[in-house]
Amino acid sequence: MRLHKKLWKDSFREIWKTKQQFLAIFAIIALGSGFYSGIKVASPDMQLTAESYYRDTQLSDFNLMDIQVISSLGLTDEDVEDLEQQSYVSQVQPSYYCDVFSSNETADDGSDSAVRLYSYSPSDTLNQLTVVTGRLPESANECVVDRGSLGTSNEDALNTSVSFFLEDSQLSDQLTNTSYTVVGVVESPLYINYQRGSTTIGSGTLSAYYYIPEENFQSDYYTNCYVRVDGAADLDGYSDEYDALIDQAADQLEQWGEERAAIRLPELKEQAMDAYNENKAEFDQGAAEAQAQLQDAWNQLEAGRLKLESGRTELEQATQQYEQGIQQGEQSLNQAKTQLEQSQIELSVQKAVAQANVASSTTQMTMVQSEVDKLVAEFEQRLEELDRQCQETIDQLTQQGLPTEEVQATFDQQKQTIQDLIDTLQNRVSTTISGIQSSAADQLAQSMELINQAQQQITSGWGDYYDGVALLEQQRESGRQQLDDAQA
Repeated sequence: MRLHKKLWKDSFREIWKTKQQFLAIFAIIALGSGFYSGIKVASPDMQLTAESYYRDTQLSDFNLMDIQVISSLGLTDEDVEDLEQQSYVSQVQPSYYCDVFSSNETADDGSDSAVRLYSYSPSDTLNQLTVVTGRLPESANECVVDRGSLGTSNEDALNTSVSFFLEDSQLSDQLTNTSYTVVGVVESPLYINYQRGSTTIGSGTLSAYYYIPEENFQSDYYTNCYVRVDGAADLDGYSDEYDALIDQAADQLEQWGEERAAIRLPELKEQAMDAYNENKAEFDQGAAEAQAQLQDAWNQLEAGRLKLESGRTELEQATQQYEQGIQQGEQSLNQAKTQLEQSQIELSVQKAVAQANVASSTTQMTMVQSEVDKLVAEFEQRLEELDRQCQETIDQLTQQGLPTEEVQATFDQQKQTIQDLIDTLQNRVSTTISGIQSSAADQLAQSMELINQAQQQITSGWGDYYDGVALLEQQRESGRQQLDDAQA
């Protein structure tokens, strides 16, 4: 007894001597015990808090799902019926959803915001919505929106028009309507925090969710199914028993999914093959028709090309004939003009001779000689004019690529004829002057009669010549117009 008292006394004395170290160790132990106790009870307290929240908000009344079934092949009505027959499943609700862009939502970086559209049906029994304000959709172009979306208050969100779209595809292939009127603001039991999930479009993050009437989805299969597991409603959602029941059901659903996929995959392959064969037949028919049309077009092009070549040949021939006709016409007119000028010269000579016959004196003969000199000067002037006309005609023919030898020969012949006339005139004057006094009176009467007749013929000839020139010019213009039309 005395030893026990001494031990306590010695212990207290030691503690008193090292009271600072003792208090520090005591504080450390107290803090460690407190942290340990807090960590130990944090998880149960959080679970109790969540359960209390669920009870206070009556979340169980909304019949929240236990498992969501999603298949990359989609879920058909047969899949839903078979899923309902599973012994571990108490309730099944098929559904649709798709991720789109909303014209009324904007991401933090200013880009289009991605939202998720869920299907809504009045017959849905799982994941019941809570209406914050407004009402649930009643027609195909109405929708309800996530609480706090659209950047306005819940009341201001009502009657707002919203539109949805996709960047790389036509949303109208998936939805009947792409524009809706907001008639209500709701809360969904699928979202109990502020995160709205992830997506494969846009920035990868969903900013809101909408519920639209189920009939807007045009898919032949459901995108997901909500499942209630038999017996899960009676268990605490955070208990080990609930986790074990759900894990077991999930394993069974995975096995069920593999079995259904083995049944569904051949059907999809058959459908794809039927669609492929149908499209291939349409493609082959379209390709044959296109080939036939292409061949027809080619034949038409070839026929047009041959016709064009034939027309080009005919045009060249017509051009050549036109140019030859014009050349021949010009040559004929030039010959006629030369003949008229020759006749005029002969008439002038005869007239001069007649006048010379009247002269009976030296003065008269001098006058005849003077007249003859004038005629010679006129003839020489005519020779110069013929040289000029000859050069112009040759230049035109050279520009047109036509031969000039025949024209040159014609003009040379005309010049030689005039020169011969000059020589003849001079010879006749000499002969006439020598015998002018012998038969002047008779020769004058005869010469004047001949001169008058010749003058009438020359006047008529010049009228025909100018008519021929006008006709040639008219034919030239008409031929050029026809050639221009043919080339066009």
